[in-house]
Parts: sequence; structure tokens; C-alpha cells
Amino acid sequence: MAQAVVQQLFRWMPLLFGQDYASNEYANVFDRAFKQYQQKYGEFQDAANLGLRAEQNQYGEYLGEQARTLSDYLTNYQIGRTGVQDFLNQQNKTADRGLNATLGGRP
Repeated sequence: MAQAVVQQLFRWMPLLFGQDYASNEYANVFDRAFKQYQQKYGEFQDAANLGLRAEQNQYGEYLGEQARTLSDYLTNYQIGRTGVQDFLNQQNKTADRGLNATLGGRP
């Protein structure tokens, strides 16, 4: 009986080892392919991140330039407005003096 078991075992061994070998090889191939995919995806992500950072830097520079332009505009507007206001105040004072002179100092 022991001899029959050994014979049966030897008959099934190539199938069992063949299946194990195929399973291991499939796992090895899958692992290699997956590692290559991860490497390529990592390279893609690095390139995409570089491009994104460049765009963000460019946009930051653009916003800085726009803020400077707006600040310059508001400064110039305030200077112009102050000049106009000073002129109008001077004209108002002159008109008040003329009115006071005409009325003889009466309110």
C-alpha cells in the first residue's frame, strides 16, 4: 500500500510543481509589470508636478504684477484727486472772499 501511495504521489508531482512554477512565474511577471508601471507613473507625476509648479509660479508673478499696477493706479488717482480738491478749495475760498467783499462782510 505504501508503494501505491508513493507511485500516485510521483504521478501527481509534475502537475503540482508545474502549477506552482506557473503561478510563481505569473506572479513574477505581474510584479515586474506593476513595478514598471509604477516607475512610469512616477515619472509622469514628476513631470506633471514640474509643469504645475511652473504654472503656479507664473500665475503668482502675474498676480503680483496686477497688484502692483492696481497700487500704482490708486496712488496716482489719489494724487490727482488731491490736486483737483486743492484747486477746488482754492476757487471756493476766492469765491467766498469775493462774496464777502460784495456783501460788505455781512453773512
